[in-house]
Amino acid sequence: MVVFSLETGSRLGNATGLRWSQVDLTRRVCWIHADEIKNRKADLLVPLSNVAVVTLREQLRKHQEFVFTYRDEPMRYINKRAWRNALRRADITDFRW
Repeated sequence: MVVFSLETGSRLGNATGLRWSQVDLTRRVCWIHADEIKNRKADLLVPLSNVAVVTLREQLRKHQEFVFTYRDEPMRYINKRAWRNALRRADITDFRW
């Protein structure tokens, strides 16, 4: 999810709630529905970089509906301690969703 968010600029809620129905790997885009966007004005089409496409392909067939899961369940929140430890291990600094 971090790599996807870094590549697309997605917010935490958009990454955790991303569904396969919102992803088109052929056209290399995903979209965030208006009711999931901060300003709620219109759907947002998000272009996918090569890295974002690879990241999404790594998630294929892990869950039928949601792109990012943990133990086969949709992610609803991030454990802050685990999050800080993961960022430290990945040597990522100054990252906030």
